[in-house]
Amino acid sequence: MDQKLRIKNVVDRIRKHHFRVGAANVDKINRLQVKLGGRLPADFVEFYSEVDGAWLFRGKDPPFRLMSVSEMEKVDEGYFPESEDNERLLMFCYCQDSNYVGVRCFDDEPERVEIVDCWHEAYPEFGSDYTIGTSFIEFVEGLLDSEGREFWLGRKRQ
Repeated sequence: MDQKLRIKNVVDRIRKHHFRVGAANVDKINRLQVKLGGRLPADFVEFYSEVDGAWLFRGKDPPFRLMSVSEMEKVDEGYFPESEDNERLLMFCYCQDSNYVGVRCFDDEPERVEIVDCWHEAYPEFGSDYTIGTSFIEFVEGLLDSEGREFWLGRKRQ
């Protein structure tokens, strides 16, 4: 399926079944890229141009919250000390109990993206292997299909 159509389908699903925040404007997204120190994935930018954060799965304490652009923080090297100089990691999804999912971008490979489980208790037990996906929109599709479960847990890490 075409990426633009996938993003539209995800946005439509969030609008119909979840609580979303309005769109992030271009200036907010540009400021986030400056804070990150580089470009964000195209599907990430396109999604946030439509939805500036969302609470997924209604209820008193929803299991996932896609953070708004203004809430996102670049992860410093103290969080993942083994990270390379050419990497940038941005937390974008809160998963209860102070756990997060982030997007890792690479200066030397601008099209390369990794979705990273930032479960802080895992360090250093799992070493540097935190990657759980390679597409932002694919990850969000997985969240929406998960019925509120952390669908990537129990899968072999990439």
